This record gives sequence, C-alpha cells and structure tokens, in this order.
Amino acid sequence: MYQRATKMELFLFSLVVIFLSGAPGSLYVKLFNYAPPTPEVLLSIPVLLLMLLNMLLRVRATLTGVIACWTWVAIALLAVTSYTWSVSPADTIREAIVMLIVVTYLGMVAGIANWEDLIKCIWRSCLLLIVISFILYVGIPKLGKMQEVYEGALVGPWFEKNATGQFFLWAGLTNLAYLAIKPKRILIASFFVVVCFIGLILTKSTTALLAYLVVIAFFMLVGVLRRNVIISVPATLLIVAAMVPLFLYTDGDASGLLEGLGKSGTLTGRIPIWQAIIDYSLHDKPLLGHGYSAYWADQYAFGSRALVYDELDFTVHHSHNALIEARLDLGWIGAALLAAALLQTIFMSLIRLRSSNGAYFAIPFCIAVIMVGAVETSPAGVRNLSGFLFVLTLAKMTLNPSRSDRLSGFWHYMKKLAGGRKNLVSSPAFSPAYPVARADIV
Repeated sequence: MYQRATKMELFLFSLVVIFLSGAPGSLYVKLFNYAPPTPEVLLSIPVLLLMLLNMLLRVRATLTGVIACWTWVAIALLAVTSYTWSVSPADTIREAIVMLIVVTYLGMVAGIANWEDLIKCIWRSCLLLIVISFILYVGIPKLGKMQEVYEGALVGPWFEKNATGQFFLWAGLTNLAYLAIKPKRILIASFFVVVCFIGLILTKSTTALLAYLVVIAFFMLVGVLRRNVIISVPATLLIVAAMVPLFLYTDGDASGLLEGLGKSGTLTGRIPIWQAIIDYSLHDKPLLGHGYSAYWADQYAFGSRALVYDELDFTVHHSHNALIEARLDLGWIGAALLAAALLQTIFMSLIRLRSSNGAYFAIPFCIAVIMVGAVETSPAGVRNLSGFLFVLTLAKMTLNPSRSDRLSGFWHYMKKLAGGRKNLVSSPAFSPAYPVARADIV
C-alpha cells in the first residue's frame, strides 16, 4: 500500500535539499574568511541525525528504496569498505558514512512522496537559495561575486562559479517540472525559469548555460512525447535532423560551438588535467582506487598527485570529470557502478515516460547530468545538488508510480484552457498500462 509523506517529513526533505546543496557550508566558511572555528561538516550533523530518525520510522519504505537504488547503495557500501585501503582513512570514512545515509534516505523519500510533493519541496528550497544568491551578489559583493579569477561572476553562497551555475541549472529544471505538474502556477514558475537563465549568464558558467538550453529543449520534447505518439515520432526526427547541420558546422568535434561560447580547445584547461591524472594516478590503483574522497585530501599531497601538479604547473582540487573522479576514488569497480546507475536512471525514465509525470524532470535531468559529468565531478558525489538529484531521480523512477504520479496535469490544464471537456481518464497522456478510476482523480 502506498504511504504518503507527512508535512514534517516533507519539511525535513526541504531542509535536506538546502544543506546538501552545499550553500550553508560554503557560506559559513566564507563568512569566517576561510578559517571557521569548527569544520563546516558539523553543520550537517543535526540534519543527518533527523534523516536517520526518519528512516527508522519508515523501515519498510527504506528497505524498498534501498532495493530501488541498488547501484548507488553499492557505490556507498564500496566507499565505506574503501576505508581499509584508503590513502586518507579519516576523510574516507567520514564522507562514506554521509554518503550511505544520504543515499538510503533518498531511497526512502522516493517511496513515500509523490513527484508533486518532491518537486514542490525542491522548488521552494531553490527559490530561497536564488533569493540569497542575488542578495549576496548585489548587496555583499565580497561574498556573492568572484574576486580574482572570473572577476565579478555570480557565486552567491558557493565558492566558485561552476557550482553556482549547476545550482541555477537544476533550479531552472525544477521550475520547469513544477510548471508541468502545477500548471496553474505558470506565471511564477515561468518567471523563475527566466531568473535562472539570467543567473546562469551572471555566473559565466558556459557548461551550465549550454546544458540549460538543452534541458529546455528536452523538457518540451517530453511534453510532446507524453501527449501523442503520432506527434512525438516526427517531432523527435525533426530535432535529430536539426542537429545534423550543427554537427557538420562544428566539424563533428563541437570546437566551433565551444569557441563561440568562450571555451578554449582544451575545455578551459580541463583536458590537460585529465591527461595528467591518467598518466600519473589512474594506473596507480586501477581496480579499487585511492579510497573514497581520499585522493584530494591533504594527507596525500606528496603522493602521485604531486606529479600531476608538476605536469600542470598549477594545483587543482578535483578532476573535472565524474568518471575520472569515480576511478580515482573507487577504481574501475566504482566507475562501472556509477555508469550502471546512470544507465538505470535513463532506462527507467524512458520506461516511465507516459506513466509518470516525473518524466518531465527525469529525462531532461539525465541529459544534463551527462553534460555536467563530462566536465565536472559533482554527479559522482551526493554532497551537492547534482549527485543528490541523481540518486533521488533513480530511486523515484525505479519505484512504481503512485496514482497521483500518473496524472498528466499539464495537458489536462491545456485542455481546460482550450475549453475541452473530455474525460480526464481518456486523455492520451495516460498510459494504458495504468488505468485510473474517476474517484482517484483529484
């Protein structure tokens, strides 16, 4: 029997979204001029304890969620186990335990909350962070803008522009999903879709901006696919056909597009980073890696990482690629599990295309996370919105959709605007595999 999340549980979920966005910890460190009296990870301990309590009260949903997101649970368990061979055991065990709690909690939440509740909670949390970001950008530039590299770029409460760009990317997608699920809120949702676009421009994050445009395109495609198969097939072919001239224009390697967006042929220095890590570090511990969150720890400053720094002639703090980061942390096994998690998310999102309104969020998210993961490490961890939403989307799309998840609010609303009075149950937006009784429609 489907269990509904209580108001307190949804409030806790909103709180979790804010804390795992990384914003509170980053802002805390910046407020103390990067020398806080206590580590920022301590700020999350009360929230983590509440998450554990919630899971204890929802044992059945927790177990179901663990099975649904088994790939991410396997990554978390491997991360905990990597303590035994980690080059920095203290960092590994701390981050691995947090990861295990978060993954298990998200699996549980996916089982007790419908898409409308989840999107609404994420939407509200993102609106708060959007407001804070612009207040810092306009009112306290020392905190809200980058001061040296990319001077003047919007960073809000985060440390650097790429993290802020990813936040606005996911916030924009959440607004689009909220628009599809709650079409009566079209004005406010559309307004913040534009605000997120402006925020992306101000962050100067090219990757996030490009991904946002792709997200909007795929969001509209999902709307067409859910409406009518007869329309969706030619629409898909039309989109593919439109991509061919672009592919030919860029000679197949996107170099022209990158240059037009202000990117160098080295992806702003990322390709040399990847090459140096491949040359000096990936072959060092190929099967199991250096231990979760251990490679970039201070304790490993004089390991093979020193050779990477010598090759680059500058220091970096992550690999700028999710699969490379997974290999550094957990070797080929961890990278294979991360790839399996992505494939599971994509497959289940396509399976639920016409039976769950979560497809409005999940399918564009899958496309965007591939683009982000190619140049950033965030999808490989859960202490940020990219990894957080990755786990949540996988679990929610793997579990059977609830009755409310099967409703197609957007097309029903459009029909009402057009004056249509057809029975909602007969709408082609419903999957024939999931008949809905009139009494179930609210």
